[in-house]
Amino acid sequence: MAPFRTFIASACLASFAQPVLGAEAKMLEPSTHWNVDYAGDFCRLTRAFGEGDDLVLLFFEQYGPDSATKMVAAGKIFQWVGPVGQFHIELGEDKADLEMRYGGATLLDMPAIVGNMPFASLEKENPGKPATEAEYLTFFEPLRKSKYRTLHTSGMGKAFAAMKDCTTSLVENWGLDPEVQANLSQELAPANDVSKWVRTEDYPHFAAQRGEPAMVHTRIMVDATGAATSCHIQQSNGAEEFENSVCEALMERAEFTPALDAQGKAVSSSYLFVVDFRPYGS
Repeated sequence: MAPFRTFIASACLASFAQPVLGAEAKMLEPSTHWNVDYAGDFCRLTRAFGEGDDLVLLFFEQYGPDSATKMVAAGKIFQWVGPVGQFHIELGEDKADLEMRYGGATLLDMPAIVGNMPFASLEKENPGKPATEAEYLTFFEPLRKSKYRTLHTSGMGKAFAAMKDCTTSLVENWGLDPEVQANLSQELAPANDVSKWVRTEDYPHFAAQRGEPAMVHTRIMVDATGAATSCHIQQSNGAEEFENSVCEALMERAEFTPALDAQGKAVSSSYLFVVDFRPYGS
């Protein structure tokens, strides 16, 4: 499997008060089936809910086995989204209140929220109750501090099972053996401080002047000696200058302790790293 880390280049995050849990949200039923997109370097699970002004497009993205799951939800109902901040959701019928950070975005000319879904941490808190099988996903409107819309996410568990098959195929595409990577006795690990891999000075100069943010998902391939052999951009919502800056920094500064297979032999592996560029004061 590929270890996963996120680095924020610079951030100043606002927060909202805790939402009121009493009001009921409007239920949006699915308007399409779940669909798994086998993209070139990541896997995407998609579904649409509601219609008209209540249309919501929901995306879950994974960049490798056991990586964090990024959620993107787009629709006119998210007009309250700002550049950065926090939003609250409830996942499932147990009404577990989750606080997630978002970066403002647009998708198909609709406002969107973006954040990492804490599926893994939820399942640690509730063993035997897979968070990916939740039947409902509720969003809160932060300014009004109340429930806003609920998506009826029926069948999500089976959809995520298909997503797992997709991420396994990614590992094969990277030239690695999925079975070996799934049974490592020691995962690939950083050998130096990851917070110093990408620095403030790596923020592209003109992009910083323009106040442009960017999130760059990368994959670093590492050989059996622990040496980084290549850097690949899995996905980026910024200009090419962000991508070049990130990979140059990672190839220069990232150091690793190699992965070991089930027999303790050093093997090649991959490391997933996300850089979140945010202008000062945003």
